[in-house]
Amino acid sequence: MEIRSALGLRPEKPTQRSSKTSPEQKSPKTNTTQKTPSLDTYESTPSKLFGTQMESLSPGTIAWDGVIPSSGTLQITDPNALIRDDIDWKAIEQSYTQNSYLTLDDADSLESTVNHMCSIYLAAKHRLEQIYGNQEDKLSEGMTQLNHLFDRAKSQMVSSFKNTVGHFYENTGNKELAADMGNRFPDLIDKRMEELEAYGNNLGIFDPEKNYPYNFLDFALQTYGFQDQEKEDVPEVSQENRQEKYSLKDLQAAGFVAKAASKMNAKELTLMQGDELGLQMAIRYMKMSRTLDSFGIGEKTASLLLGSFDTFLNQYSGGALHDDTQSSSLIYQYAIKQYESTKDLQLSMMQSARKYMDDSFFSTFYDSGNGTRAAKFTRCMFDTSQFLHSLENGSPAELLQSIAGNRLYPMSTYA
Repeated sequence: MEIRSALGLRPEKPTQRSSKTSPEQKSPKTNTTQKTPSLDTYESTPSKLFGTQMESLSPGTIAWDGVIPSSGTLQITDPNALIRDDIDWKAIEQSYTQNSYLTLDDADSLESTVNHMCSIYLAAKHRLEQIYGNQEDKLSEGMTQLNHLFDRAKSQMVSSFKNTVGHFYENTGNKELAADMGNRFPDLIDKRMEELEAYGNNLGIFDPEKNYPYNFLDFALQTYGFQDQEKEDVPEVSQENRQEKYSLKDLQAAGFVAKAASKMNAKELTLMQGDELGLQMAIRYMKMSRTLDSFGIGEKTASLLLGSFDTFLNQYSGGALHDDTQSSSLIYQYAIKQYESTKDLQLSMMQSARKYMDDSFFSTFYDSGNGTRAAKFTRCMFDTSQFLHSLENGSPAELLQSIAGNRLYPMSTYA
């Protein structure tokens, strides 16, 4: 069959070969039989590939109205262009946006947040390398997108840490600590990234031949991060022997202190005064000291955090704890000295109460509201026993509530 260019001379209607009218043309409305075109003719319809550009001029020929495409215009699709990754980019962006803004409510779970961010990044990074290892342009495009999301989340996390946790330490007279922790935070995130990546390499989950999907890589890394975070046999490292000034555990401990302080309810102060106020604040100080000891942070960092908590308790109590002219200050300072000497919370509390509290603290019974009656001293013993139980069970949430004064025996039951 010959193809000739009609150069725009295509007739408006096909050439009529006979003047006779066929039966189909006489009654088109009653025709229900579909006409089958002959093999040597071409019928142009909108559904055809070339529309109305191709016409049959005569038997054996086809006319093309337009320019015939040059060779190379119609390209064959590259199979590599059809390859798609299994990364949920929308979920990554959502997670980075929602979880990168730290508040005091989640400042005590900072390690988990960092592990989560780094696991997502490493899972996506190595999955991109597995899928687009031979396509530099695709790999570069994916990494650019991933780095943009991570860098933005990292910047938001550091900034929000400074504005929440850092702000607490600035307000308690420890601006240098606040600045040091905030400036160190970005490097600690990068270090955690290196640790998780080393774990993945050692485990072999990044091996291209294994071709693990994104969700598996993310899950494996986050599981390791959680297990590593919960290790109880991690030896304490002195501040002097550390290469870095602070660790993620230090920053998380700082967040714990700030959060505990934020959860205290100032209304309770109307129920306490004098010696009782000093004793109750001393109990909270000793609880915090014992808690920080259990976190495995450096002694210097623990001392700085505890010093800020002491300042906060004094501010919270209207300056009564650092004023030697007030009875609340005398019992507060005495209890802390006893604890620093014995490291026994309940013993220090009992010795301080016997020295400064009157007999009513031990002998007068009060209704606790649940059908039981107990003296304030007994309630203090219950409260500290519950705290020590939570400490033994490793429950940071319960420890925080106890330190804040709302674990089992709130101050309202003391009146």
